[in-house]
Amino acid sequence: MLGLRLIRGKKKVEDATHAKCPHCEKEVKIELWNKQTRAFLGDAIPCVTEGLNTKIPYQCPECFSGHLAKSIKFISKEKQDIF
Repeated sequence: MLGLRLIRGKKKVEDATHAKCPHCEKEVKIELWNKQTRAFLGDAIPCVTEGLNTKIPYQCPECFSGHLAKSIKFISKEKQDIF
């Protein structure tokens, strides 16, 4: 049962369109998070939605603070889900 919950949670994160910064609390498109982080750390960085188990500090495009993907709230604007 735990495995099924993990798969569902991963699917929700993959469906996210926006991410909410834990510092400034602004909701910004995931593409902008990826663009900002890749400009700083290089093009080999995985998408923020795929980096939940990494130690990569993804950089908020609004306040420029760095956060691990597991501390970022992911939002699907189409479904209005927060996870």
